[in-house]
Amino acid sequence: AGRAEGAFTLQSVAQPMRPIASTATKCGNCGPGYSTPLEAMKGPREEIVYLPCIYRNTGTEAPDYLATVDVDPKSPQYCQVIEPKDIHAKCELAFLHTSHCLASGEVMISSLGDVKGNGKGGFVLLDAETFEVKGTWERRGGAAPLGYDFWYQPRHNVMISTEWAAPNVLRDGFNPADVEAGLYGSHLYVWDWQRHEIVQTLSLKDGLIPLEIRFLHNPDAAQGFVGCALSSTIQRFYKNEGGTWSVEKVIQVPPKKVKGWLLPEMPGLITDILLSLDDRFLYFSNWLHGDLRQYDISDPQRPRL
Repeated sequence: AGRAEGAFTLQSVAQPMRPIASTATKCGNCGPGYSTPLEAMKGPREEIVYLPCIYRNTGTEAPDYLATVDVDPKSPQYCQVIEPKDIHAKCELAFLHTSHCLASGEVMISSLGDVKGNGKGGFVLLDAETFEVKGTWERRGGAAPLGYDFWYQPRHNVMISTEWAAPNVLRDGFNPADVEAGLYGSHLYVWDWQRHEIVQTLSLKDGLIPLEIRFLHNPDAAQGFVGCALSSTIQRFYKNEGGTWSVEKVIQVPPKKVKGWLLPEMPGLITDILLSLDDRFLYFSNWLHGDLRQYDISDPQRPRL
């Protein structure tokens, strides 16, 4: 059957969201996960991997989709399509981005905008067994102005989301005038994990276009990092004694002076960031400068290259 634009194709295996784990390694009463990422490494290998498939500027007239690849030779395959109309009707969201599996047995996916391409940082909930669209995670009318990535730490009753720009701003590529007009994001949104609502907005100094966000893997940790693409900074966010959250710049990649480019200076343009499972190292791709960097974050306030 034909797929409407923006449809997501899922090729999966039976009960895809339930990793098999022994009693010794799987945490009790916490859903499908492990107590820590290090414990998860001791479990069985993954049975599926997820791949975003994007056709933009390829000449292929077909919708983008999310595919899963079965890497378990013993299991059968099946296919399922989540149509955009289902997400539009139940969630009033579109332009989906980050997915995480929740202990509740649901899949949560962030959005960049609404059906018309306006900015709307909401979250779609899917049933992890049937992939039925259940609705939004946030309260009705409570979406962030813009969206992109998110990460959560239930032991601190918190989720933090980032922002890029409205899809209508991104459609035709990067325009420096849009930066001057304030159309790109520079905030983090702190959510109450239990009440599903924004409780604090953090403004980022030298933090244009905060994209990938990572809490430390330690489930008790109340801090993490976010990469700000255009400003080429890494910002550390952390919980204060009073329960509020703050943010500080801890890494700055200087721009390079160039000729024949879009701007007089070329930023590093930090794209993805990763933390090692032992929370000792931070890695990020310095995309436009063409290098990968590793920082020692044993002291998270003072990363060392």
